[in-house]
Amino acid sequence: MDGGRSETGWEGRPSPGAGRPVAPPRVRGSSAGGLSRRAGAGRDDAAYDATAALLPRRPRPTAIFSTSNLTTIGVMRAIADQGFRCPKDVPVAGIDDFEWSTAFSPRLTTVVQPVKEIGLKAVACLLARLDGTSPAEPVRALFAPQLVVRDSCRVIG
Repeated sequence: MDGGRSETGWEGRPSPGAGRPVAPPRVRGSSAGGLSRRAGAGRDDAAYDATAALLPRRPRPTAIFSTSNLTTIGVMRAIADQGFRCPKDVPVAGIDDFEWSTAFSPRLTTVVQPVKEIGLKAVACLLARLDGTSPAEPVRALFAPQLVVRDSCRVIG
């Protein structure tokens, strides 16, 4: 998503337990350097309202990253209802490669989390804890997401 973006918005909820949002992967910027966040509370109507408020800003965000499947619906509706075109005016990327991500027009670019691997690791940790073989320290695991580029994003030249 960093293909020349200077003002990137992301739509979603704060991360659970952390008390603050997690910056989306591959987005460069900060609150002082071009990354804006509008809370959508994980619902399409709240995401619609937040996106509708974000689009008139100057400078307008050059991309939006939606952090849930439901917020993506609201983001895409707001872009269309405001008379903008995705990706020509506002590129959009979402999280997880849900079954209907290709049903959007344009087809949605997504960041795919390795859900199966995460689940297998969680089960292995749980089983180790149940049988008493888990380490005393918390287990930390990192999983690499995959960027699936489709029609909803473009590089700004």
